[in-house]
Amino acid sequence: MNQIPHAPEIETNVIGQLLSFPQEVGTKAMEILTADSFYQPTENLIFRCCEFLFKNNRPIDIPTVVTALKENNYLDRIGGPYTVSKLTDGVMYHHNIDSHLQLLVKMKMQRDIINSAQQTLLEAYSSNCD
Repeated sequence: MNQIPHAPEIETNVIGQLLSFPQEVGTKAMEILTADSFYQPTENLIFRCCEFLFKNNRPIDIPTVVTALKENNYLDRIGGPYTVSKLTDGVMYHHNIDSHLQLLVKMKMQRDIINSAQQTLLEAYSSNCD
């Protein structure tokens, strides 16, 4: 069985880079990614909060993201503040962010194609061909 296209390590690393280097990574990430670029639920919710903060000219850092997650009742769903802080472990630079962002965009497009094809199949099987 084929797996849905996603790259958990890249998703985690992109969020970690965003939290560690918001000035360098934030604008690039917000220009080309959406929350749906992240297949993993935790990264998806965290990116949603980062996106909200970015759009409202608020800082993107661990305390601010944790507060936003808490205000939206997402903090417990993602595993608490430790989950957010853990995302920055091992993130030392942001030089490979462009390739990581492009990979997430590509995988999101692949998932969209798969979903569209599945929907088309369902419609084809359920249509009444008289």
